[in-house]
Amino acid sequence: MTCEDVPAALARTVRGFTSLVAPCRHFTLSCAPCVPQPRRPRTYHRLRDNGRVLTYVRWYWPDDDLWNYDELDADRWALRHVELRGSDGIFLAAASLAEVLIARDSGTVSAVAEYERRYGVVPEAPFPPPGSVLEPALESLSSGEFERLWRDARRQLERPAGT
Repeated sequence: MTCEDVPAALARTVRGFTSLVAPCRHFTLSCAPCVPQPRRPRTYHRLRDNGRVLTYVRWYWPDDDLWNYDELDADRWALRHVELRGSDGIFLAAASLAEVLIARDSGTVSAVAEYERRYGVVPEAPFPPPGSVLEPALESLSSGEFERLWRDARRQLERPAGT
């Protein structure tokens, strides 16, 4: 499968995938015709109370110097997303899909905008399956590592401005 087989909407929706398109129209990090496929990393899973299997991944976006950490459900949709700027260790996002949906269901557009201004945006498309030609260099991490990052990010983002 090459990048021509992938809907453009997916490439535009998940942060970071658009810039992976090279002049040859292949995704440069792992397109089978251009780059040998990396070994699939070990995946950590955790069961939630409702029995769903969750996967934790991190990936680096060099254009913005951002480390991205995601909690993915079984269908690879991001449930929670954390962004950490690499140069100074400042958290830029710690967003939860469940919280965004609660804000949306409150009936006001401003509630969602206010949430996203404070906590950032959750990716709006599923991540490609492991071993996919679209996959940027995803690395697995443990649920404990993700939870620590989540707590630290939320603590930082919830501080009143100017402190």
